[in-house]
Amino acid sequence: MVAVDATSPLTGGALIRMGHVPAIDSTAIHALRDLVRRTRRDGTVVFFSDVQAQPLLALRQSELLDEIGGGNLFGDVDKALIAARAHLGLIPEEPTITS
Repeated sequence: MVAVDATSPLTGGALIRMGHVPAIDSTAIHALRDLVRRTRRDGTVVFFSDVQAQPLLALRQSELLDEIGGGNLFGDVDKALIAARAHLGLIPEEPTITS
């Protein structure tokens, strides 16, 4: 799971990488719901990557997935970062060509 300082507001976007989270319970769902709602109030979008089967099922059953939005869940961190950068209006860097 991820620790977020509740006293400092996030700006624009936050990425939660869940690749090492094989299972979540109702306490984790409650914490994630609170995080998503709090950040949304602050104008921040939360992106999730690498969500495994059981956490995905728990998010769906709790209806938190509807709040997060399926468009904010990504199979890998690279795709989530691309979406976060697009949300923030950042232009992806062009690859540097060296001779």
